[in-house]
This record gives sequence, C-alpha cells and structure tokens, in this order.
Amino acid sequence: MRDKIYIFVIAGIFAVLLVWCPSVFILEKAGFLEIEDLANYKDPERVYYFNTGEGRVRFTSYGAVPDEYKNYRGSIPFTARFYMNTLNSIERLKAQVDTVYTNYLPFYAEILKFMNDTERNIQDEFVLMLYKPAEIPSQTVQNINNIENADITSNIESGTAAETEPEAEPAPPALNFIASKIADAGMFRVYRVRSADDKIGFLDISMAMRHDVAAQNMLGEQAHINRIAAANKDVNFFVYLATRMQDTAYYNQVNPSEPSTYDIFHDFINGLSDDVAGVGWFDIDTFDKRMERCFKTDHHWNALGAYQAYTEVINMINKAVPEIGEPLPLKGLIEFPNVEYRGSGAGRTGTPVYYDNFAVMDIDLPEQHPTEKVNSKLDQYLNGRYDIDRLGRNDYTSHYENFYDTPSVITYPENNTGRKLLILGDSYVYWVSWLIGANFDRTFMHYTLFERDLDYNRFIRENGITDVLLLQYSARTLAKATSATKYLEQIITP
Repeated sequence: MRDKIYIFVIAGIFAVLLVWCPSVFILEKAGFLEIEDLANYKDPERVYYFNTGEGRVRFTSYGAVPDEYKNYRGSIPFTARFYMNTLNSIERLKAQVDTVYTNYLPFYAEILKFMNDTERNIQDEFVLMLYKPAEIPSQTVQNINNIENADITSNIESGTAAETEPEAEPAPPALNFIASKIADAGMFRVYRVRSADDKIGFLDISMAMRHDVAAQNMLGEQAHINRIAAANKDVNFFVYLATRMQDTAYYNQVNPSEPSTYDIFHDFINGLSDDVAGVGWFDIDTFDKRMERCFKTDHHWNALGAYQAYTEVINMINKAVPEIGEPLPLKGLIEFPNVEYRGSGAGRTGTPVYYDNFAVMDIDLPEQHPTEKVNSKLDQYLNGRYDIDRLGRNDYTSHYENFYDTPSVITYPENNTGRKLLILGDSYVYWVSWLIGANFDRTFMHYTLFERDLDYNRFIRENGITDVLLLQYSARTLAKATSATKYLEQIITP
C-alpha cells in the first residue's frame, strides 16, 4: 500500500509539473505573471546546414551527416532543403521545451541563485587560499581606477582605424589577476576576473571551442568575406571587427586558462584580399581601454566604446570616401544612476556581483527622416519608466539590446553626400547604426543574426548602394561562435 501511495504521489508531482511549467510560461508571456529572466536559454544540440565551396554543397551538422548529402554537386534540391529545415525545426523545438521545463520550474530562480552564490564563494575562497600573488603595481591600479572618474570625453581618441596588419605583439602590461570559471554557457565560457586585491572585477566571456577549430572556422569566414568583397567592384567594401579581450595580446596575463585568439585575429587580417577597401577593429589593445569601453558583465561595447567604434569606422571610410565628412562630436553621456546593468555574462550565470550604471551617448544629429530613423527609449528612461515593456524589471534585462530599435533603413534627408551605405551587421550595430548613418544620405541594414538570405548584387543595384560595411562581433565573424544556423553564407553572390 505504501508503495502505491509513493508511486501516486510521485506521479502526481510530475503531472503537476507537466502542466505547471507551460502554464506559467504562457501566463508570463501574456503579462499576467512576472518571472525573473536568468537568460538561461538552451541552444539546439545540433544545427544542420549546407557548406558551400569549390562548387560543392555539403549537408552537415554537429552530429551525423546523411551519406546522400555529403558530396552533392549542383543546386540544392527541395527534398534536401526540406529535410534540413525539418531537422532544425525539431532541434529548436527540443531546445524550447528544455528551456520551458527548466526556467519555469517552481523556485528555480531562487535555487539557482543560492547554488551559484554558494559555489562561487567556496571556489573564490579556495582560489585565494592557493594563490599568493605579488602586489599589483600601484600605477596600474591607479590608472584603472581613474577611468571611472575621468572626464567622459578625455579618453576618446582621434586616431583612425587600422588598415594594415596588426603591429607586432606588444609586451604584456603589468597585470595581476585571478580568473575563475563560473559557468559553461553554450558556445562560451564565463569567467569571473578580479585583481588580487579585489579592487577591480568583471565577467569575461571566452569561446568554448578548440583553438584549431576556431582557426579553421576563421579561414572559412575569411574566404566568405573575400568572396563578398570581390562580388561587386562598383562599391567600396569595408570590414570592421568588434574585437573581444580574448583577441588581444595581453589576454593571457588576465586569464591564463584560455588560449588567446590574437594569432587567429592576426591571420584573419593578413588574409583579406585587396578587394577590401579598408579594415578596422575595436581598439581595446590595453587593459585600461577594455575597462573604459566595454561593459563589466556583457560582451558588447558600452556607450564610450560604441562612440570610439563609430569614429574609427568613419575615419576608415573617409579615407576612400571623403564626402561623408568627419565623425560627429560627442557632447557627453546621459547616465541613469538608478539603472544597474548586468548583461549576458551575469544573466547566463546568475552572477550579480558586478554591474555598470547604464549610460548612452549624447550627440546632436542632422535632421532625420520622420519614419526612417532609429528610435530610442530615452524619454522613458529619463522619466524613470525604464521598466515598461519588461525593461529593467530584473537585474538581467538587456538594456543594451532594447534601448534602440532596429530599423532596416535610416535616412538623413539633408545630408547630400551622394553616398548610400549597406551594413552587414549583428547586435553590435544597434548602438552605432544611427551614428554611422548620420554621415550618409541613406543607410540600409542587413542583420546577419536574423539568418535571412540577401541577394547581394541585386540589393546593391536596386537601392543604389555605393559603400558596404561588414561590422560584426569577432567571435561570430572569425570563429562562428554563435548558435546561428547560417553565417556569412546567407550573403548570396554570383
């Protein structure tokens, strides 16, 4: 009898959970409930796609590959596309079900936070017990601490983006840090990095990918960029990479547990063809710049970093196209001291230790088109209503991704430069598209993270494009370290 009662109780619990999780998910999406979003999203276990190259089309995945599609020559048949899309739909559905039956379990957020805090505290104490570092040079700490107190425009440089290969690897700075892994998050690993005296701390994301695989992926993406650059000689094709700390020469002075991708980045730049009119990258070549221009807990650039990237992009393009003029001056930052921003690193790990006071750029723009422009939630934030539409209701809301919208066209009708720009970008474009567009008559965006095919030459012809800018996250462009099904192969050229 006790066994039956036990079985019935367990069966009842599972039955309740079976209905509970999707019910809470639906109620939360409908706005009747508020569930803390820990950004614990599940990626598909496998992603099926076609690799193209040298006239071959190969159907492949992270797992098994059907033999009949390994070396198919010619156009991709409907049955193959249908088979691939069906498998990807199944994988996405499995990931969604996994997400729902994880994030919407009763007390999941509270239990996860408690476990993460406990594990982190134990690990930190153990690491500190074993690690007896030398004193951090006082000048290094002073320089880093001064970043937060410096005038907001004093460190914005007027230099141009690089157009040649990176310089020889500089000597590493005097840094003394402890890096402890706190989570595996899909294609990335998240580390808590702090100085030995615990005065400086942030979360860093490294690629969870073997170095040789990342290097091989880079060659494939490099070939795609050269293909796109050569596809239309009537436009100027520019490349700008939103680099990460892992792409720098000093990375292993901060985190010796992961390989620096500086060599992969270096080889990428060297292998771009002469069809690329200009190449630039996000300047964080010193640790001070990284702390000034990047969020502490997110993989994107902050307001100062976005402005720096904008100036580098415009200075790079201006050398070939002087008609676009100079970068617009930065008046300052608009800060929201009550908005504590914890980004992707904090969200995916439930680690609330560090945060940034949210801020955006203050810049005077030329007259904008009434509808073809980037809208922001500035008024809502200034009025303290940043929690509207689920903004700011928890520590891990992505203020970065939601502050600006993502139109497909931006027009400044009185510019009269005679230049029209096409940006092939990802989420890094969100904070600079409205600025870059201010130096052109009209700017079109193709967001590659949305995985939509673009008939490249046809789009250029139909919209009178004069210049093209590929601006993307280096982990995406160099190593394909995102969960997208399609990357640069979605840009279709003859």
